[in-house]
Amino acid sequence: MNNFKLIIIDDKAAENSPLLLHAKECYMPENVFVFNHSENAKGLPETGMRYILDNLASQMVVLLDVKLQSTIDGFTIFKKIREKTSLVYFILTVGENKKIEREEWIDLVNQEATYFIDYTEEYQAKLDLIEKAKNAMQMNLDCILAQRIEDMDEEDKVKPIVARRNGTGQLSWNDMLQEIRLQTGEGIAIHKNLISLTISRLTRGKLQL
Repeated sequence: MNNFKLIIIDDKAAENSPLLLHAKECYMPENVFVFNHSENAKGLPETGMRYILDNLASQMVVLLDVKLQSTIDGFTIFKKIREKTSLVYFILTVGENKKIEREEWIDLVNQEATYFIDYTEEYQAKLDLIEKAKNAMQMNLDCILAQRIEDMDEEDKVKPIVARRNGTGQLSWNDMLQEIRLQTGEGIAIHKNLISLTISRLTRGKLQL
């Protein structure tokens, strides 16, 4: 998973914490991004939200403190990103002393690709959940497609292979992957058609597992 990113939005995520040190060891420092008010962070929590929204084509797991103390809370960050995509996997940390309204809980638990963990859990439990989310993500169509595209020649990745639904041009493999990850109308249609095609070939005995 070459373009996997771990995003941590948490005011108390210290640069020398066991969680950060082990996460960088597991996923490489350049793939771990921390957003909070600390001096070594990539930016503030709202900057982290913007970073996620600007990089929806990437494969991301986000460890997010739902009730972080900032100009924007974690629940708002979660909702704004979920308005754009359900392909970003969230691990939401919640502390015992942090009140969450009933309506907020309903919104949270009704979401796909979302995990919960107590804020006070040891770092290893959080790392295990990050890895679980990452593995679950690899089962998504976009990730499977990305792995196949990685094995192609560069020329084949950008070669037009299918017409757009509105007839305005053609899509390459890279284009299709981008559309699926951004969950555009085109991408949703491609996603459904690929699954339908696979099922059709299976039922006709023309596809081996």
